Amino acid sequence: MILAALKGLLYLSSILLIGAGVFRFFIEKQNSELLERRTLLSLLSLGAIILAATTVSEIAYVLYDLLGSYDLTTFWDFVISTNHGKAASIRLLVLILLSLLISLAPDTWWSKQAFLLLGLGLISSFSAISHGASMAGSSLFVADLIHFLAAGAWAGPIFYLAYSQHWLDKANLYKPALEQISRIGLLSVMILFASGFFMSLSYMGEPEEFVYSNYGFSLFTKLGMILIILALAIYNRFVLMNRLASTGEVLDFRETIRWEAALLSLVFIATGVLTTRALPHSVTASLNPAENLLNLIQSFWR
Repeated sequence: MILAALKGLLYLSSILLIGAGVFRFFIEKQNSELLERRTLLSLLSLGAIILAATTVSEIAYVLYDLLGSYDLTTFWDFVISTNHGKAASIRLLVLILLSLLISLAPDTWWSKQAFLLLGLGLISSFSAISHGASMAGSSLFVADLIHFLAAGAWAGPIFYLAYSQHWLDKANLYKPALEQISRIGLLSVMILFASGFFMSLSYMGEPEEFVYSNYGFSLFTKLGMILIILALAIYNRFVLMNRLASTGEVLDFRETIRWEAALLSLVFIATGVLTTRALPHSVTASLNPAENLLNLIQSFWR
């Protein structure tokens, strides 16, 4: 459970860090009054501190779990000699650069490109050591990367918008931000579900074992929560956006945005749990998603 909690905090703090950049460079650029700068920087700092602390703590916990004890020499050897350690080192470097960029850089085209590049680097530090990357190389690495990118592009700014306190006194400021988030929200959640489903099929080489395993239960729980968020995104896009266009009313959005933020927090916790579960299949099991889908359908008819 400790490792699962650390993993969940890693994902949540990463999204908080990326969300600060998305919010500053892409969402809030039309109006800087949605969130006070000190509030944005406070949340950015919180995400950066948690990400740095959990990155180091995860390595320490893994070493302690494997060896029962360790010293600084062992810790350093792990960092420089394993993919996990190298990915963590890159993550910490990117974290520093991202924090400086978001805090200090002017809102220019170059700043946006630098943010996108660094954000991709941060996300890659997770995808490069994911289950999929270690098993099947590039295809599942790319799927995991797309999954995380979709989460960062939409879920990140959702947390900042949910924290904004001006829904009553400056309601007119929210319309551009809500329109932008609504445009990317539905697509992002669909990508989240589709990429998650693709990866789950890739791991489902032995359907019976998978479905009734701890890994399968954790995965289906996560996908179920994403389906609920997808329903909220559809409601936002096709009901609340139409209402906003006709009446200018934004308060209904406040509640759904906050529900989405709460559910997203649970999704990242579930992701942390998921990454600590052993994959329930043998090394000879198929990693072909189409073949595994057919096997899954056939298993239901037996």
